[in-house]
Amino acid sequence: MPALIALTAVLSVSAFFVVWLSTTLLANIVLVWAVFICWGTYFANGANMESVKLSLGALILGIVLGQLAVICIVNIPVSTVTAAVWVAVFVA
Repeated sequence: MPALIALTAVLSVSAFFVVWLSTTLLANIVLVWAVFICWGTYFANGANMESVKLSLGALILGIVLGQLAVICIVNIPVSTVTAAVWVAVFVA
């Protein structure tokens, strides 16, 4: 099997599993967007242990700040403009 087809198959099954987990068992715990960004960063940096070392700190910080923005948007009554401000404060 060619490597590209194998990679596509593995990522498709992994994506299904993550989306299923984030909508059923681990709803509000697993963030789908964060997992896909982590996968993309891992593969863009070479898909090896060095890429994990290069990007792990930034990815964890991004996930924490993104989750804080989501918590603020969900728990504080906001309009469209203030939701954008919360994202800008925590993520940008």
